[in-house]
Amino acid sequence: MKPLKFLLVTLLCHLSITGVFAQTSTAPAVGNGTSTNPYQVATLNNLYWLSQNSAQWVAGKYFIQTADIDASSTSTWFSNGSGGYYGFPCIGGNQTIGNQLSAVFYGNYDGQGYSISNLYINRPNDRIALFGNAQNAVIKNLSLVSATVIIPSTSAPYGVGILMGYSLGSTVDNVHITGGSITSNNVTGGFASAGPFVGWVESITISNCSTSASVTTNGGFAGGFTGIKGGGAASFTNCHTSGVVVSTGSSRIGGFLGQTDNSGTSTFTNCSATGNVTGVSLVGGFVGYFAATSATLNNCFARGNVTATGGTAAGFYAYTNSTTVNLNNCYSTGAVTGSTKGGFGTQAGGTITHTNCFWDTQTSGLANALPASTPSGITGKTTAQMKTESTFTGAGWDFITETTNGTNDYWFIDVAANAGYPSLASNIREWTGATSNVWSDAANWKNAILPTSTSIIQIQSGAPNLPAVSADITLSKFNFNGVNHILDLGNYNLTCSQVLAFDANKYIKTSGTGVLKMNIANNRLLIFPVGNTAYNPVTIGNTSGGADDFSARVLDEVYLNGTSGAASTATRVQRTWDISKTTSNGGTGINFIFNWNGGETSGSMVTPTLYHYASGWHKQTGTTSSTSTSLTYTGYTGTFSPFAVAEGASTLPVNWLSFTAREQNKTIILDWSTTNEKETENYLVQHSTNSTDWNTIGTKAAAGNSNTILYYTFIHNIPVNGYNYYRLIQRDIDGKESFSKVVYINLAAARQQISVYPNPVVNGKTNIRLEKATTIQVYNSAGAIVMRKNLQAGTQQLELDQLPKGIYQIKAGDETISFIKQ
Repeated sequence: MKPLKFLLVTLLCHLSITGVFAQTSTAPAVGNGTSTNPYQVATLNNLYWLSQNSAQWVAGKYFIQTADIDASSTSTWFSNGSGGYYGFPCIGGNQTIGNQLSAVFYGNYDGQGYSISNLYINRPNDRIALFGNAQNAVIKNLSLVSATVIIPSTSAPYGVGILMGYSLGSTVDNVHITGGSITSNNVTGGFASAGPFVGWVESITISNCSTSASVTTNGGFAGGFTGIKGGGAASFTNCHTSGVVVSTGSSRIGGFLGQTDNSGTSTFTNCSATGNVTGVSLVGGFVGYFAATSATLNNCFARGNVTATGGTAAGFYAYTNSTTVNLNNCYSTGAVTGSTKGGFGTQAGGTITHTNCFWDTQTSGLANALPASTPSGITGKTTAQMKTESTFTGAGWDFITETTNGTNDYWFIDVAANAGYPSLASNIREWTGATSNVWSDAANWKNAILPTSTSIIQIQSGAPNLPAVSADITLSKFNFNGVNHILDLGNYNLTCSQVLAFDANKYIKTSGTGVLKMNIANNRLLIFPVGNTAYNPVTIGNTSGGADDFSARVLDEVYLNGTSGAASTATRVQRTWDISKTTSNGGTGINFIFNWNGGETSGSMVTPTLYHYASGWHKQTGTTSSTSTSLTYTGYTGTFSPFAVAEGASTLPVNWLSFTAREQNKTIILDWSTTNEKETENYLVQHSTNSTDWNTIGTKAAAGNSNTILYYTFIHNIPVNGYNYYRLIQRDIDGKESFSKVVYINLAAARQQISVYPNPVVNGKTNIRLEKATTIQVYNSAGAIVMRKNLQAGTQQLELDQLPKGIYQIKAGDETISFIKQ
């Protein structure tokens, strides 16, 4: 036997070589990577699985993140043999060390508002980031918190970032990098590039993004957002960076972008850079170097201090070369230090046009916009003037407080925001709850700016008051942002494109008639995080052939009349998902995943089955799969209204189609129709004079079993003068019961009522009797008016051939009665 000491030494040596890590490549438990059933990334092991399966990086693969992920353990993943660790393997990249795969990520990743925190990457060579090499990819709704990216001694790391190293043709939306750093202190080579969002980018579209990460390098190009923009068309909209950028051995450094390359176009709209910037030369508060390309900047600003230790520096841009640049409504305020310097910019070649631009002459310490001149279109102002709104509105800037210059409301000034300089409103609105829970009170929103229909809403952590809904709301996105809050819609609707960062402690509550409404593109999926007294989300996959608006709410029971009436007594999930779709169902239909919690079923559920209410509850026979708390239904092609989950081996009670009462020759005739009767024994007819105390006045035998529409009639020969209320009790052979709705007739006003006969209508014609001339209106089951006529008193024939089969209501004055068209 070997000595214990020897075994311990052997174990320690083994650990020092392999690295202390507990990662396991675990495939997501849910999803297959399609757009209507994406892989659901819920753990760090799932994320690691993605990094190890390049076959899943191809175009047409979809991933959604369903929980926050703590990646702290990646700091001890994969020993590099020098006492350190490579950390997390990039998803896409060019190297094959430390479990890194060499391929391109072309997929779609939706973080759904969740975060990945404390990610650690320490890898040489190029294309280094969470997504090292992303081309034609879509990445959205993700937060990266406190990430660490280190580039050891290497030659020209071509594309180093936190989100993406290199990207071509990708789309990024609503991604935020909070804290964290990129460090590259031993770089050699001229084409190194580093930036938190993407180190090297070709064509790209980025919107509604921000970063506060720092960048430290001793070589190459660097920017607070992007290192270098290469060929192709790049668009940055509502993007902001506040991180510090420091380069101790290189030039072309910018607070937002290091350099634009020699081809393509770049557009920056409503963007800002507020971090300090330091480099050797060609250092700009926003852009270091405009090369031979075309660039347009609208409503942008730079506020960081700018230092060039060996050359040119400027408050906004440091150098232009054989390029065409247009700057509109831009400003800078930073202190500028360098051997050649300009308060706003410098210029060596190309054509550059300034329109209504400004710089702070006091904070910059410079009286000229350029090193030796101030061209037209740039104006120097004192600090006080730069913090005065009229300085900018007089130059045509569109501020929230005015309408003369437009109503897009790009800019605002608040003494507590941006040190009192003009700020960009952007699309993100943050709820602070400073004074109350009133949504429409500007004091409850950061910088007192109310949201608009295009706003992305997020709740501020620690808000003393959480928002309440008191009117219909339309937004871009709603982000719970990690705050436990149940947003109760009551009787109001929330319309948005997506709800983010939800779970059982933060969801959309539908306690009334209000619904969550979202548009789903064809062949796409969205989760509706809805519930009532509990969280009961429904996932909807749209394969109906076109984009459409869907809405959803949850009721805490299954009701015999869909969303009203008595509760079912069947074995069931005690929830109803009331779902609507604006246009007719088509294509291969809709896919659903209904979710409930333990304890929300009545009886023992053996075979969960989907039921749909359309003039009664109907069992659906499509493809299903289920767990103890979920049901998946694939390819639903029917109409939309309430859905429920009940035991498939039994049925929901009789489905009521109609129940009406009419007066005839001093008697009251009760007519009702049903469908889907299963082992029904009889109907008890009950009468009341106050709608509270009921007496059984008769019994009607039932058919027993039938899938067709059945019609019943009962005559009450001795009604009372005044109000007569009626209801039916349906009784099954096994003793189960269900109640109809309540109908009534006021005999004292009977001569003012209308009557329709025959009912049901079987030949397209019916008779209507009116006691006085009036206008009648006919409504379909959706509540839409399908006929309006002015009729005289007496009995007249009504032509209904043009109406499809179904249930209708006729309204005359204050009276409404139902009839069935067969």
